[in-house]
Amino acid sequence: MSHLTTARLEIKDFQALIDVLRDRYGVVEVFEQPQRRIVAYLRNEPVHAYVPASAIRGRYGAGIGVVVRADGRVELLTDDANEVDLPAIRRAYALRVADADLTARGFVRAAADETLQDGTVRRVYTPADGAPAPRVVVTVEPNGTVRITVEGLSGMGCLPLTADLIAHLGGAAETTITADAYADAGNVSAWGWAKERSDA
Repeated sequence: MSHLTTARLEIKDFQALIDVLRDRYGVVEVFEQPQRRIVAYLRNEPVHAYVPASAIRGRYGAGIGVVVRADGRVELLTDDANEVDLPAIRRAYALRVADADLTARGFVRAAADETLQDGTVRRVYTPADGAPAPRVVVTVEPNGTVRITVEGLSGMGCLPLTADLIAHLGGAAETTITADAYADAGNVSAWGWAKERSDA
């Protein structure tokens, strides 16, 4: 492993979130201008998108609202009863963003996701062209923490390979460089492969 990056997920891609909500609930209302909708008991908020209570069996007629803030952050608004859905929504969003970014860089999913008992999901990506390395592992925890590791690549070529993905996931990130990152790029073909994709 050449590095480990831990990021706090921040939803920034409105359309990716809408796609996740449609996959999960089937119905999402999207508005040109914010519309007031019930997001909690006696709480009407202006939202840019809305999953109606009927799609989620929401309590008090409350659905899930999506608000785009002035700084570009995207927030989910709901009541306590519907909050149990938020970890799954966050996880699906993070994995959708990872899929889009890594597919554009020439990766494919290596196998089925590994889901731990606490709801953490681990997804492994390998080069689509069959190259043996590098592998990118994305782990999403229920609280929105995302961990990204690059395996099978010596040298600093790992950092630009995941830089855009880390930016798309949004939140504050902490990267730990391992000894492999400081090693000579002995696997020149893997390093060249990664360099070529990091410029994509």
